[in-house]
Amino acid sequence: MPRTFVWTVALAGLAAAAFSAAPPAAHAVQEQSFEARTTSQLVDLCATPPGDPAYAQAVQFCHGFAAGALSYHRAASRPGSNPNFCGLPPSRQEAVGRFVAWARANPRVADDNPANALFRFLDANYACRR
Repeated sequence: MPRTFVWTVALAGLAAAAFSAAPPAAHAVQEQSFEARTTSQLVDLCATPPGDPAYAQAVQFCHGFAAGALSYHRAASRPGSNPNFCGLPPSRQEAVGRFVAWARANPRVADDNPANALFRFLDANYACRR
């Protein structure tokens, strides 16, 4: 057998053993959170830590939900009207982090429709002053 094949098999075996011995993620996103029927489900997705096996899917869902809701709001607004939200954070990640912090500080929104809670957050923090 070629030497590279032996090393490849040995390294693959070590990697598999290390992966299977790794402790389970501390957070583990619940599958029903992807339904995003409540604000708490959306917050669960948005706050998924990088070590969670579903991290990429959860964060992408969260960002897509928020971006889609804001895009729909902008599209549904009267043409030529002034924007409703000003001074939004420069990055989507920062905006989502602020939304998560706000939702956790306002537990009364946990069972609300997540889009409604998102707009309540935006109104409370980024409403344009006219």
